[in-house]
Amino acid sequence: VLQFAENLQTNAALVLEGLELQRVAQKVPKGAEEALVCAWGSPSLHIVNCRFREYLQLTCVRSNAPNCVLRNCEFLNSVYWTVHLFGKQCVVDNCLAAGRGLLELDFEMRPDQPDISVQLTRSTLRSQHPLFVQLYPAQPDKFAGKKDAGRVRFDVSGTVFDATSVVVINEATPFLARLKPKPEDAK
Repeated sequence: VLQFAENLQTNAALVLEGLELQRVAQKVPKGAEEALVCAWGSPSLHIVNCRFREYLQLTCVRSNAPNCVLRNCEFLNSVYWTVHLFGKQCVVDNCLAAGRGLLELDFEMRPDQPDISVQLTRSTLRSQHPLFVQLYPAQPDKFAGKKDAGRVRFDVSGTVFDATSVVVINEATPFLARLKPKPEDAK
C-alpha cells in the first residue's frame, strides 16, 4: 500500500504491479499534479493488478503515453473521472471502475496519423456519468486541406456498463465543420 501526500509523476516508462495507491493529503493539487499517478511525456504506461483509492476531486491515472495498458485493476473514485488518457493505443482489460465518470479519452487528431485503437474488454464500469471521449484537431488551421487523420477504433467486448450513458463524444466545432459528418458516419 502506497499512501501519497502528493502524487506519483514521471515522464519515463512506468510499470506498476500489485500495488494499492491511496491519497492521504487534505489539499487538492493543481496543475501537473492533477492525478494520483501522472505519466506525462512517458513512452508507455502499464498498470497491472493495482487498486486506486482517490477521495479528492482528482483522476486516479492521467497519461499521454502512446501505449497505455490497464489490466486487472480496481479504480475507486467517487467524485471525479477515474482514468484520463491521451494515448494512441489504450487497453483496459478486466478492470473495475466506480466513480463520477469512468474513462475520459482525449485524442488529438493529426493528418496522416495511423488509426487509434481503444480496447475495453472484460471490465465492469459503474458511474453516475457517461464514458467520455473527446476528439479534437491538432492546430486545425495548420493542417487545412491535408489528408484526414486515421479513425479511432473501439473494441468493446465482455464489459458491463452501469452508467447514465455509455459513450459521449465531443468534437471540436472546426473539426466537425471540416469533416461535415453524416449520421451514418457514426457507425
